[in-house]
Amino acid sequence: MSLAASLAMPLADAQALIERLQAEAGAKRLTLRAPPETIDPASCCGRGCFPCMYTYYFDAVDAWREDARQRLDSA
Repeated sequence: MSLAASLAMPLADAQALIERLQAEAGAKRLTLRAPPETIDPASCCGRGCFPCMYTYYFDAVDAWREDARQRLDSA
C-alpha cells in the first residue's frame, strides 16, 4: 500500500472535521477563517518523504481546528 493510500482515511477524517466545524459555525451564524486548502492525494510521491506534504496539511488542519474551536466555544 502506498503512503498516499494509507493516508486516505486520515485525509477523509480531516476533511469531515472541517465540514463539521463549518456546519457548527453556520448554525451559530459565525464566520471561521478559511480552512487549509485540500490537497490532492495523487500529488504525493509515495516515497515516505519527511516531512511529507501530508505533515504540513495535517499540521495546518490542526491549527485551523484549534482556532475554530476557540471561536465556536467563545460564541
